[in-house]
Amino acid sequence: MKRSLVVLVATLAVLLVGGASAQDERVNLLADPGFEKLFGLNSGFASPGAAWGYTQVESAGCVEWTWSGGTMGITNPSTGFYVKGVPEGHLVAYVWGGEVSQVVDVVLEANTRYELSVWAGYREQSGVNSFGGGLLQLWAGDTLLDEKALTVPERGYFALTDLTYDTTGFGISDLPAGNLKVVLVSHGIAGGVACTDFDNVKLLATPVPEPATMALLALGGLAMLRRRKAA
Repeated sequence: MKRSLVVLVATLAVLLVGGASAQDERVNLLADPGFEKLFGLNSGFASPGAAWGYTQVESAGCVEWTWSGGTMGITNPSTGFYVKGVPEGHLVAYVWGGEVSQVVDVVLEANTRYELSVWAGYREQSGVNSFGGGLLQLWAGDTLLDEKALTVPERGYFALTDLTYDTTGFGISDLPAGNLKVVLVSHGIAGGVACTDFDNVKLLATPVPEPATMALLALGGLAMLRRRKAA
């Protein structure tokens, strides 16, 4: 009996530790999450289609993200823009009244927890008088799964916005079809004084039932053995 108890406890410990390790090793489903492909952009801006005479984003190989509406692109903020620098790397996406999106080669799976996050910044820059605000959205095909208003940062800082979409208990027929898509929306006015900077976007997927179910089974078996021993 004692040996069985020891085996169950050891199994439970392995399962719990293994589950935590699996979460730590999750891979970001997004490509170029920090907009760093233009690593040679030491100053100034890059824009879609080389608008306003800036470096063209697409010609530099930054093709993972889709840019639409407003005034937008990639920039290397000067040291005065952000008190503690940017969250990841050196570059950020800047958006005045538009959206940046990326479709990933992954469809929605049942019994999976999806965690989406982004850092949004309010730069300390002359002429930028307010945070543009906006939304963080997760889509599956043409279906909006969830969205969240961006956390408002202090001027000169970034703030984290995150959301979770859980498909635990969903059947395959219940899941919207289509690849997952992340959309970063800015409500700032194009060419105006309200800007939103984006950086370090993450989309993580974690299977829900396997570690939890196995741990519960181990706990249930342990409880049964304890009751037998008490009897």
